[in-house]
Amino acid sequence: MPSKPKAIVVIPAYNEQEHIGNTVNFLKQELGNSIAEIVVVDDGSTDKTAEIARTSGARVLRIGKNFGKADAFLAGLEYARRQRAEFIVTLDADILGFPSMTPIKEMLKPLVENPRLQMVVSKMLEQGKTATHHFSGIRKQGFQDGCFYPLL
Repeated sequence: MPSKPKAIVVIPAYNEQEHIGNTVNFLKQELGNSIAEIVVVDDGSTDKTAEIARTSGARVLRIGKNFGKADAFLAGLEYARRQRAEFIVTLDADILGFPSMTPIKEMLKPLVENPRLQMVVSKMLEQGKTATHHFSGIRKQGFQDGCFYPLL
């Protein structure tokens, strides 16, 4: 039986104390064993985002100052790269409008089934409808400093 792929969920967050606990709990319940880790990148929040995320079971990476979502996203990608993640799923901190995590499970499926795929991009269009695009390429590449480089 093949081992499960190492998927890490990265959630950039800034002052999301109202949503982050429910989001992390929802992801754990819906995705369970499909993911290795949930990582919340706290982008200099001044509220209890980091504390609530940690209490809910996420690993928290803290950025001392608010540099913006892009920097938090890149910090999460770098962490996942160092953890040797095979797949990285990025989500917003307030995803509770999703009726289920079925779109995310479906998004991971082509990556697991087709080793030539490098990326799958998906966007929730409206309740229950998802647009998904597959991008093929070379699997063992990583995202670093805003550019793609082969992982060593």
